[in-house]
Amino acid sequence: VRDQEYPYRINLARVLIEVEDVNDHAPFFTSALYESLVYESAAVGSAVVQVTALDKDKGKNAELHYSIEAGNTENAFNIEPVLGILRVARQLELSSIGHYVISVSVTDSGTPALSATTIVRIAITVSDNSGPRFLQPEYQTEIRENAIIGTSVTTISAVSQSTLTFDIKQGNIDQVFQINQYSGVITTQKHLDFENIASYTLIVQASNMAGMASNASLLIQIVDENDNPPVFQQHHYHGSICELAPVNSVVLNSENLPLVIKATDADSNQNALLVYQIVEETAKTFFTVDSVTGSIRTIASLDHEIFSAFHFHVQVRDNGRPQLTADSPTEVTIQVIDSNDSPPLFKQNIYEIVLLLPTYVGVEVVQVSATDPDTDVPTDLRYSLADGVLENFSIKSSSGIIVVKNNNFSKELFHLNVRVSDGKFSSTALVTIIVKEALDSGLSFSQGIYVSTIKENLSNITMVAVVSAVGNQLNEPLMHTLLNAGTKFEIRPTSGVIQTTGIPFDREEQDYYELIVEAKREHDHQHVARVLVKVQVEDINDNAPVFVGLPYYAAVQVEAELGLPIFKVSAVDSDKGINGEVSYFLKDENGHFKIDQETGTISLKRTFESDLSNLEYQIVIHAKDGGDPPLSSTINFPVTVVNKAMPLFDKSFYTVSVNEDVAIHTPILSINATSPDGQNIIYTIVDGDVSLQFGIGFDTGVISVINYLDYEETSYYRLTIRATNYLTVSHAEVHVDVLVQDINDNPPVFKEMSYRIVLSETVMIGTPALQVIATDKDSEKNNAVGYQIFSKEHNSTDYFHIDSSSGIILTARILDHELAPDYEFIVRATDNGFPSLCTEVLVTVLLKDMNDNPPVFNQLLYEAYVSELAPKGHFITCVQASDADSSDLDKLVYSILSGNERIDFVMERKTGIIMLSHLHKQRMEPAYNLNVSVSDGVFTSTAQVHVTVFGANLHNPVFEQNMFEAELRENAPVGTSVIQVGAFEIH
Repeated sequence: VRDQEYPYRINLARVLIEVEDVNDHAPFFTSALYESLVYESAAVGSAVVQVTALDKDKGKNAELHYSIEAGNTENAFNIEPVLGILRVARQLELSSIGHYVISVSVTDSGTPALSATTIVRIAITVSDNSGPRFLQPEYQTEIRENAIIGTSVTTISAVSQSTLTFDIKQGNIDQVFQINQYSGVITTQKHLDFENIASYTLIVQASNMAGMASNASLLIQIVDENDNPPVFQQHHYHGSICELAPVNSVVLNSENLPLVIKATDADSNQNALLVYQIVEETAKTFFTVDSVTGSIRTIASLDHEIFSAFHFHVQVRDNGRPQLTADSPTEVTIQVIDSNDSPPLFKQNIYEIVLLLPTYVGVEVVQVSATDPDTDVPTDLRYSLADGVLENFSIKSSSGIIVVKNNNFSKELFHLNVRVSDGKFSSTALVTIIVKEALDSGLSFSQGIYVSTIKENLSNITMVAVVSAVGNQLNEPLMHTLLNAGTKFEIRPTSGVIQTTGIPFDREEQDYYELIVEAKREHDHQHVARVLVKVQVEDINDNAPVFVGLPYYAAVQVEAELGLPIFKVSAVDSDKGINGEVSYFLKDENGHFKIDQETGTISLKRTFESDLSNLEYQIVIHAKDGGDPPLSSTINFPVTVVNKAMPLFDKSFYTVSVNEDVAIHTPILSINATSPDGQNIIYTIVDGDVSLQFGIGFDTGVISVINYLDYEETSYYRLTIRATNYLTVSHAEVHVDVLVQDINDNPPVFKEMSYRIVLSETVMIGTPALQVIATDKDSEKNNAVGYQIFSKEHNSTDYFHIDSSSGIILTARILDHELAPDYEFIVRATDNGFPSLCTEVLVTVLLKDMNDNPPVFNQLLYEAYVSELAPKGHFITCVQASDADSSDLDKLVYSILSGNERIDFVMERKTGIIMLSHLHKQRMEPAYNLNVSVSDGVFTSTAQVHVTVFGANLHNPVFEQNMFEAELRENAPVGTSVIQVGAFEIH
């Protein structure tokens, strides 16, 4: 510094200026490539190599930090950030990566920081004292089962500091494979068979010259070839289905289970996926076979009357390449079960007949005939006149024969509407009858009236008569017809021989027949001659005499004289003539009594002792007819001996009827006895009233009810009433029959407290489900039970019907377990008394779930994702299905139908879980479309599973630049965007 005046004055000062370092030099490595060697057995933490970098800057700008940027696969190494020493971070494996190329970065501490990179190449090797090392601990390969002997399977490699030899130590079943001991090449030396052994796990040993050895496993998967055709389990399948079954109904087998055609295939996977097909085109119109399960169901309505049975064939093929089919198709027979779904049909819709006069009552005019197309359903066709009861004609309901009922005709033309019914359906036909006089035929019979006889009870065919007509020309044939043959007579058309049909006659039912025979020329129906044939049925002694007016009882005075008539018995015989003449006999003719054989009058044969009284004789009387051999009947006839002092009843026995609900102390009968000497009588009940139900006025003889009666407990009493002369103590007895009349005092009682039945949901309409039975203790007039169904709460009874008389409950509609698994309703049983009584019972019908619904996937499309490095057995996804048939929930079977040709995936059949298979390749496809199915054994459903494969993340991401710069105002608010950095993935 100096001043402005002269001489100038100057002064000096020393100024020191320090230049501050700016980070304008990036660090740099001393080498562009570092190489090192490390043993695979190196311990964790062992130093491998040190990288060194320099920086021309100073201070903090020269403080360096090292880091690994890329190439450190599986984090095998780490680096000391200050010293730059790379060390082993984990146990190294020679088999996974033979060497590493690592990118190392060094960064200074300046602002902004500068960096540089270098490459470190590290080779992995084995030490001299280490055993052989396989490049991978486990090998996997595959070979087709049709490979020829000597085919190379794979090559096993290992490393060592000395020469290696290889050997198969385990798993070489039947010595199928061999290994070249020097090259490690494995080849086949026997034929392979997937169906016998699907995979081999070999243990391969490598040994070096130092005697050290190592093992590795080799999984050889045998690839299935489609070399086995499907085989049916049966040569013939039988099924049935009701013709009323709705479309899409399953055909059932003999065990009432779905009919399923089954075949097996010894191959596996796609080669064993079977496809079933119906061969015949006609069968395809009505049936379809589930291509996966083999179950057969309908696709069109069936009609037993058109096709009562179907016979066709089903073929099966597999999905292999090439596709193989069974050696021969299996035969299937399906019976269409007939139901009453068709009305009976007349053989003619219109009948026209000429009825010639004169005619007679009973003459058969015409027989209409109908058939029921439902041939396998037992039906009883009944014929009737749709116009109701007619004056001149009637029809036999079982045969359809129209007969003359009244031969006084008021007109010449009759139109009859005839109906035939099978109980459910009916049809009608028109019968036109033209009545007119017969023209003179010039024919006549040799007799004006023919008379014949036939014995009753004969079952063999017997000739009755031969009628002969004259007036025809030589060799001109005549036709004979019985106009009222019925069921017991027939005539030979040309000879005129009338004979029986073999149906026995019963004279007691009908003893006389008048047959009308008509003769006419063969082609002339208007000129006829007629004659009457009278047939008398001869009696055979086939009826025994029957006593009438039972029971019998008589009393006789001890002083009675010989020959006194005591009683007259009577018996009748339904037979005729001598067969109906009855004679009477006593079993013991040596007693006091005798009987007139013709009249049946019993009289005194020998007098009684004077002191004999109140003694009862049991006379055995035989009534015998005059037939050969004779028939007879026997009764016991009681006769009581009385003296003059004994009371005499005004009747030999008494009978009275009384209602069971009669009030106590109600008089029901008055007994009257008189004493010959006019003395008073005392009445008592001496027998027949064990329960003391009755009382009698000792002086009046009036019998009264003194205890409640019960018809159901005792419906009949035989009381013995004694009348005693209280002065002489002599007495007489008489029987009183008390008939207890039933009143409706007992309701019907069901055999069960409640009814419970299990019914298959596949039963057809009209199927009997069960029979409820109720009994009534009352008599026949009150114990006829009728049944009715009533709803219980909200449960409809529209699905069931009950037969009111038998109690059989039948289905009235198609049942469906999925709509209603059970039904509850009330059945009421009502008797026919007045007033009627009723009882109710609960009926529960449980529906047995049948396999009539297909399973349904919860989703039609499933999406799944998996890494290409995912291990074997890795879970992919789980598909799930539900089935409306509860009984099928544990029967669902899942499978992969297509899209898995390389067997990369496996599916658990029961759970639907899809996993990576143990055979999947390391290099997978980018995406898979799997077609999966679920089956309940009868029905099958399908869904799609899309599997997307992600690439493996083998490299660290890399920034687009080593350094990013940005400017920011000092007063920028919080949240202001500063810069966007970018990075990318190395593939």
